[in-house]
Amino acid sequence: MKKILISPDIPGWVCDSMAKGIIKSLSHKFEFTLKYSDGLAKEYNHEVINWYEDIEKYDIIYIMLPSYIPKGLDDYSKIITSYHGGPGTEGQVEMLMRLGLMRTRMSYVSNQTKERVTGKHKLQLYYTPHGVDDSFFDQKKITGDFVCGYAGWIRYLSDAQKKHRRGFWIVDAWRKDNFLLSIAAGIEINKAIHEDIEKMKNRFSSNMKLKINIYPYEKMPDFYKGISLYLVPDKFAGGPVPVLEAGAMGIPVVCSNAGLCGEIIKNNHNGLLIKDQDEFEKSIVYMKHNPKERIRMGNNLRDYIREYRTWNAVSLYWEKFFLGER
Repeated sequence: MKKILISPDIPGWVCDSMAKGIIKSLSHKFEFTLKYSDGLAKEYNHEVINWYEDIEKYDIIYIMLPSYIPKGLDDYSKIITSYHGGPGTEGQVEMLMRLGLMRTRMSYVSNQTKERVTGKHKLQLYYTPHGVDDSFFDQKKITGDFVCGYAGWIRYLSDAQKKHRRGFWIVDAWRKDNFLLSIAAGIEINKAIHEDIEKMKNRFSSNMKLKINIYPYEKMPDFYKGISLYLVPDKFAGGPVPVLEAGAMGIPVVCSNAGLCGEIIKNNHNGLLIKDQDEFEKSIVYMKHNPKERIRMGNNLRDYIREYRTWNAVSLYWEKFFLGER
């Protein structure tokens, strides 16, 4: 049984939940150890990768984000990595080129990501779609309140990565319609999170309907239970994994075709796909005033995810990636 060191960046965030889903679905095939790539994790008593020791101990070292592959190693042959599709993806390709690692085994998580990293580069790419733990993200109870949800760093709702994240679309729609906006605002390991929350609250008048909380991963189902609709305005996305988590609980989405959204969302069937900001705002208003349609689309999305996008459903892709098999 191959020994695999799997290394997400930080505890409690997207790659960490992915790593645990991969381990849960493939622990009968591989012997996994989880250590984090970012030294910040050590401050919170989590084990961090030790390159010069671990490179000898494992058959495969899966660094989930390429930017954490260090310079100056004598041996890169055991390292594999993935492109997740965030705004820094092109820079990650160039970094691996500078390290001479273009023949390193790599995976991509969506067709949009593949298009951005191929082209003039000949890459050894494997398709490894995101999955979701449907036993953890279970169906929510439908309530009568209309609440829009967003999960991610709050700074994306201002000017941070504005051209890529387009979080200001959410803010603009919220200002116009004043629906209740619920935000899962990151994790405690981000030391600036409380300051970011205060800045967000201070930006808007007190009559705006806003709920912001910090949710550790184990509490994320509580966040989704409190929303009616999940919003994705991004131009590029590294998933977004919350679409799978919300969808597994029967919550529909209004989204662009970023990341996996363009692959799993069928317009007016299990969500609404939008092309521009005007469509985004009108789609939110439509969902607000058509609760039966929200329920119908949410149930359709839930059915699709539970058949095709659980970790068990996608585990064969990941198994082939780890083994280097087509």
